Amino acid sequence: EGAIAVARQTARMPDFHMLDQYSNEANPESHYKTTGPEIWKQTGQKVTHFAAGLGTCGTITGTGRFLKEKNRAIKVIGVHPNEGHDIPGVRSIVQLRQTDLFRPHEYDHLVEVTNEEAYALCRRLAREESLIAGPTSGMALAGALKLVPDEPGNLLVVVFADNIFKYASSVMRHFPDLFPAAQPPAPTMSELAAKLYDEMVKAAKVSRDAVP
Repeated sequence: EGAIAVARQTARMPDFHMLDQYSNEANPESHYKTTGPEIWKQTGQKVTHFAAGLGTCGTITGTGRFLKEKNRAIKVIGVHPNEGHDIPGVRSIVQLRQTDLFRPHEYDHLVEVTNEEAYALCRRLAREESLIAGPTSGMALAGALKLVPDEPGNLLVVVFADNIFKYASSVMRHFPDLFPAAQPPAPTMSELAAKLYDEMVKAAKVSRDAVP
């Protein structure tokens, strides 16, 4: 929210223009022209469900509109986090008031996902599928799996819009076990030599003092 406010303030200055992905119709239009046709083609026109996380809502609005025009039976699923979430890049129902591209009447379902569900699935994707998808991707998949049964005839497409390396600080908060306390760096050779010299000097003094 703070970044958006700064951007809008800057856009009022001379020689600046804000493209504004939260209200610019070119956002969903780009997905209508590219993402939707790509999914339709790559699934051989067999896609039955489409799910995406809700951020600016350009992806779900544009892609969903294209797919619905091809087949009204395709289910469009919008996945959002709960209020007070810690999933960067997506917005809760209250936060979605900030985007003009949130068009719930064009979606078939809205589903809520918690922090724990999103990050747990994010971790599973990395461990079991070797997919470095970030927490918003885990959230989108978690929401889709709540609604779409694993049965013959269902072909679910979920958009993974991030990778885990963009959100290292978030991952550290939610998976502290992956980041054990940092160990002190190993001493260098010069440090070892200096320590050995000190120990030799101490030993020599002790031996000298011990002589009657």
